[in-house]
Amino acid sequence: MQYHINTGLIYSEMKKDCECPLCSIEKIVDEQFINEYLNDAVCDDDARKEVNAYGFCKKHYSKMFKRPNKLSLALQVYTRLNTVRKNAGIPKDVKSAMKTSESILASQKTCVICNTLDYAMTRYYM
Repeated sequence: MQYHINTGLIYSEMKKDCECPLCSIEKIVDEQFINEYLNDAVCDDDARKEVNAYGFCKKHYSKMFKRPNKLSLALQVYTRLNTVRKNAGIPKDVKSAMKTSESILASQKTCVICNTLDYAMTRYYM
C-alpha cells in the first residue's frame, strides 16, 4: 500500500501502540463529523437536507449538545422538527394516528452522522 493523502490517518494510527487502530480511527473520524455538522454543514444545503431526512441519534445529539456551538445544533434541530411535523400531519382516525406515531418513532432511529461514519469506516476497512 502506497502512502496517499487518503491513507495518512491509517499510517499514523497503525504506527501507534494501541489495542485497535481502527477503533481510534473511528473516534477521530466521528469527532471530525461532529465538528463538521456543527460548523460547516449548517450553511450547506445538501447537508441540511440530509439532517432533515435522517436527524441525529441520541448519542450524537448529546455529544453535539455538550459542545459550545449550540446555535448550529439548534438551527438543525429546528428544521428537522419542522420536517417531522410537516410529514406527520394531523391524524383523522386512530389507524392514521398509529401510522403517524410509528413513523415518528422510526425517524428517531436514524442518524446522519452514523450513516456518514458507517460509509467512511467501510472505506477505511478496505
